[in-house]
Amino acid sequence: MNAFVRTTSWRKAVVAFGLMVLAGTVGAQPPQPVVSGSLEEVTANVTDIDREARIVTLQTEDGREVPLQAGEEVRNFEQIEVGDRVRATFFEALAAAVTEAPPGAEPAIIATERAPLGGRPSGAVGLVYTAVVTIDSVDPQTHTVQFTGPRGPREVTVLRPELQEFVAGLKKGDRVEVTYGEALAVELVPEN
Repeated sequence: MNAFVRTTSWRKAVVAFGLMVLAGTVGAQPPQPVVSGSLEEVTANVTDIDREARIVTLQTEDGREVPLQAGEEVRNFEQIEVGDRVRATFFEALAAAVTEAPPGAEPAIIATERAPLGGRPSGAVGLVYTAVVTIDSVDPQTHTVQFTGPRGPREVTVLRPELQEFVAGLKKGDRVEVTYGEALAVELVPEN
């Protein structure tokens, strides 16, 4: 994601972020449609700012440093200072279902929310992308699936148990509609 601003109201929208999937039928018993998501909220300190490149580096409480690109749509960027505390909320979800739809992709839907002019730096951005992919192979032992989608062949290792169960039920040639969504909200934490 190439933006970084979010607002408190967007943070609520991130939590409520939902995905809908159309399920079709292929073969005798395809796996049931699955939806999986995660929400992570962190508080971090601004440790570096590259004003020309509009990159803010955040250090999380566990010591990780995360650079974020603040696109031109980020208002009030000049108010951010080294030492500021920010709250970042990241939501990620994936929905998948076997389908009879032809392979292809839907354009990404991108939603943003900006801080008001002169307000405290904050904002949000969200993305939803849907594609129909063709399964090339599945290894249920390693939870690895190879598929061909609109951007060519890929291989992924599935980490979440609910998605591992779905993948284990797939076979070569199955077409799967995959909807991926993510949202990021960042806001400056006011001084107490």
